[in-house]
Amino acid sequence: MKHLNIVFSLFAILSLATITGCKNDPQTDPINPRNVDTPAINITSEAMEIDSVNGDYTIYFSISNPHPSITAVVKCDAEWITITETTNDYVKFSALANTSTQSRSADIVIKYIDTEDKTMVVTQRNVEGDILTITPENVTYNEFTTKVASADPNMYYVHYMSEVSYFTSMNIDSEEALIYDDNIFFQQNASMLGYDLKTFMEEFGIVHIGNKSIDWERNVPANRYVAYAYGIRYNDDNSDYTVTTPIYYTIVETPINDIGTQEFGIDVAVDGADIEYSINANGYSGKYAVMIYSSDDDMYLAEGNAVDEAYTIASAQEWMKQVNTALYSREMSNEDIYEMYCYIGDAAAYETLVANKEYMIAVFAVDEVDGLPMLTTTPVVKHFSTSEVAKSDMKFDFTYNYVYSGAAEFVIIPSTDEDYTFLLVKTEKLPDFESNNDLIDWAISSYWLEVYNGEYTYSSSYLTPDTEYSILVFGYHGEAATTDLSRFVFRTEPAAASLCNITGIEFNGPYDPVAIADLDPAYDHFRNYGGYFVMWMTTHTDNEEDCIAKYHYLYDTATVANYGYDGIFADLTYYSYEDYYAAAGAFDTEYVIASAVQDYKGNYSDMVYSEPFTYDASQLRDAQEFVDAMSNDTRSNVQVMLLGRDKITTLPLQK
Repeated sequence: MKHLNIVFSLFAILSLATITGCKNDPQTDPINPRNVDTPAINITSEAMEIDSVNGDYTIYFSISNPHPSITAVVKCDAEWITITETTNDYVKFSALANTSTQSRSADIVIKYIDTEDKTMVVTQRNVEGDILTITPENVTYNEFTTKVASADPNMYYVHYMSEVSYFTSMNIDSEEALIYDDNIFFQQNASMLGYDLKTFMEEFGIVHIGNKSIDWERNVPANRYVAYAYGIRYNDDNSDYTVTTPIYYTIVETPINDIGTQEFGIDVAVDGADIEYSINANGYSGKYAVMIYSSDDDMYLAEGNAVDEAYTIASAQEWMKQVNTALYSREMSNEDIYEMYCYIGDAAAYETLVANKEYMIAVFAVDEVDGLPMLTTTPVVKHFSTSEVAKSDMKFDFTYNYVYSGAAEFVIIPSTDEDYTFLLVKTEKLPDFESNNDLIDWAISSYWLEVYNGEYTYSSSYLTPDTEYSILVFGYHGEAATTDLSRFVFRTEPAAASLCNITGIEFNGPYDPVAIADLDPAYDHFRNYGGYFVMWMTTHTDNEEDCIAKYHYLYDTATVANYGYDGIFADLTYYSYEDYYAAAGAFDTEYVIASAVQDYKGNYSDMVYSEPFTYDASQLRDAQEFVDAMSNDTRSNVQVMLLGRDKITTLPLQK
């Protein structure tokens, strides 16, 4: 009854106060006794009109006789309005774009204790036309441009392009499905590359603001593409976004050139997995290409099926994919393409294919159309099949030049000049098969095997210390075994300290990649890094004669903190680099250079980091200095870091 007694006591006190109080005593506020008058919300207008685009807005008001430490409460039920800040003087809110043809309204209600609510009616104008419009221009056989006009100059929007066939294959049949597919793709790639989502989308030209003109390359003729765009708003930490507009899109259809006919005679002689084909050009004096497709290739046409218009178009598209790779990835000229892929006049050639497999050979004319090497005639095809390869009595001998803790070199000596292959693998990784034939089948199905002939010397400096390795050797032709298995086993030495160690990391920058390309055509590919900086770096060691590999690379300090010593070391030592190596980075980002070296026995030094550094665009150095440094002419104004192993453990960002 303790609580009940307290309640009764409280009522008794209040009753006594009512009975004994004077009639003219002022009324006091139990929360704020100093105020006699009640609070009131003052607002000059109760209606507000805003633009149709995304925007941030402020409503100003005041409160008469406010209570100390009590702030107004603001509510709005509309999904397109988000309250971002509230004080006793103003409320800030953001509004999503209105993409409909009708205006819309929402009530923003301001609440305060002991007074009536005030309501601001916010009306958002309707959009006049589309917020985003996409106009295709300069459509060629393999390129086109899209111009995107944005009615909202401050709105982020995604602009992307895919083949219509991609939408079909992925069952993307609604706006929701496309938005989901995009988000998953962007998130996965951002995570894989170590970016936050917004940075990834900006770095790879996926998200834009304002009017933009985007070039799309590597397309193929007679194809349909969807170029689309939609507005987005990032969340506070840029890890995700909300879609704020409908998806706007346009269909772009690439043209195809006129395609005629030209007869070619095709003859194929088969010997096991080896073929010799000869082409009779029938007096045709132009260029033509020869393509060979296996039965499991999409371009294989089942025997008896006619070469129709659809297959001809598919052939033109497949040919353009090769041309695009040559033009954009290999930076080849048209003449380079003709020399590599084309014949003129009658021709003959040898190929080794896969044994016991069906094939088709396709021949078509190639000519330059609007500056591009294009398929210009319907393909002429011929079917054939390879047969079983003959067995060989080739034998193998084997010698070791050296075996160290992390490195080994051996020589395979075959008894004939026939083709063979080998596989070096940790013995513990080998399956427990009962027969050598099973082991051969496993090797062929599990690995892409190189073909060798004659004596071959192999060396590796990537072995694990104190580990047994097996070398599997067998005759190999047409992706089929031609001999029994020969197996050789060795064990690496225990790990030891490296015979060479780092004495310094030398580097300099930043340099403008475009300015470097202007100075020396050898660096023309640096133009792809416009807006970034490039720098050079190298590693100095003691006992240089014992050092066989240097590893140095640029890492941002956030990545170093995320992956730690072991993760960075594994990544760093995956590839070795030139003594003087160039790297590209982003301005206003903190980096370190990680470095390690390896001796001829395969032992690694400890990895060290340079001191952290950050470059900004105002620090750009003379591009000639970079060119001279990379040609080993001069290295003025270098920065040398002499660091010990303990530097890694004291690096603030190191986990």
